[in-house]
Amino acid sequence: MRKILILIFMLISNLAYAQTEESEPEKAYELALGAGLSVGSTLYKGEKKTYAAPFPYLEFNSKYLFWSGIQGGVHLYRSNSLKVDLTVSYLAMQFSPEDSDDSAMKKLDKRKPSAGAGFAVAYKAAFGIIDAGLTFDVLDISRGFTASANYTLPCMITEKLLVYGSIGGQYNSAKHNNYYFGVTQEESLKSGIKSYKADGSIELSLGLGTMYDFTDKLHLLASAQFTLLSDEITDSPMLDASVAWNVMLGVLYSF
Repeated sequence: MRKILILIFMLISNLAYAQTEESEPEKAYELALGAGLSVGSTLYKGEKKTYAAPFPYLEFNSKYLFWSGIQGGVHLYRSNSLKVDLTVSYLAMQFSPEDSDDSAMKKLDKRKPSAGAGFAVAYKAAFGIIDAGLTFDVLDISRGFTASANYTLPCMITEKLLVYGSIGGQYNSAKHNNYYFGVTQEESLKSGIKSYKADGSIELSLGLGTMYDFTDKLHLLASAQFTLLSDEITDSPMLDASVAWNVMLGVLYSF
């Protein structure tokens, strides 16, 4: 599921936020560039079971503006323990009938990616990081929204090695699910696939990852993310999966 990348980029951003110290002087801006390889599962019937995609990575942070991976925005409030952001993001969820080897799936309509806007909050304490977000489809592709909440526990194993675990959930609205996983009567008639109307759902996720500092500026990143799909999604006749997973390996250079 390509939208898992958004969760990974958020984790990288929050880990960087977690490592800021109250005694550190505030910089005018922070900039990091990187690249990586993402390997993960696909959801729709007839698609290849896994995908592998290289990706660039940009991390920019200033007093008011930020960008992390495929999400950016404006800091409405930022301190050493709390940040509140107005966000914009690329919503990568999509389905292309030509990518499916299933003859019936090829007759369905395309599900397009979109752009999102919303709010994000992150709170940093001694026990870890709690973050939550609300994102609306501003292009009205699905006319839906998602809401998420996550807990991340970073642990410094050595001065160079950080390991983290995360657990979280995401609520997908009925309109979001119905656009990406529902089958209309018209589609059913031309494809032979049973019509399906999806309701809202909650997906639970677990994540593990690490960040290793080769130097003060060069870092190695690795992560694995697993999402348990709800019945509202897995009951769709379009799907051929009950779990979504993603593994990422990348390098990051901070200036």
